Amino acid sequence: MTNNTVKIVVRGTPRKFDQEELSKRQQQYRNMYQQTSKSCITVRGSHPKEFYQSLIEHAALGYKLTDYPGTNEPMNYSLLMRKPYLLQEEDLITIDSEVKDKYVQELQAEHDSYKEQLTMQLLQKEELKKQKAETEAQAKLLAKVKAEVDACYTLVIPTD
Repeated sequence: MTNNTVKIVVRGTPRKFDQEELSKRQQQYRNMYQQTSKSCITVRGSHPKEFYQSLIEHAALGYKLTDYPGTNEPMNYSLLMRKPYLLQEEDLITIDSEVKDKYVQELQAEHDSYKEQLTMQLLQKEELKKQKAETEAQAKLLAKVKAEVDACYTLVIPTD
């Protein structure tokens, strides 16, 4: 009886929480936020007076004009304005939290994978022990039965 199963072996260890890695990821997302339109809002108006009034109101609240192109089509005036520092900070706090949650989920998934692999390895090891014990018990039983059979049926050939 041969066993053709692939032996499961867990190699390495799962990553541990690394504050430097988290900080690096958070900084990358912060840079992306600040260098894209994610840190902006779109100010709209259906006619020029409404649009310009909205621009003035947003500017009074601390919003800044950007270099992104706007739209001056009739009935569809719009322009991107960068959010004030305090609103950006609120967004960045949210981004930091989301990045940390994602990082922790990655680490947890990796740890869960290692746990599953180790469980499978240990189960396979116990199964192989059980199979080996059963094979040895079967061999002992066969030897015992064969000895009994040989004792019952012995061919005696007389010598001349």
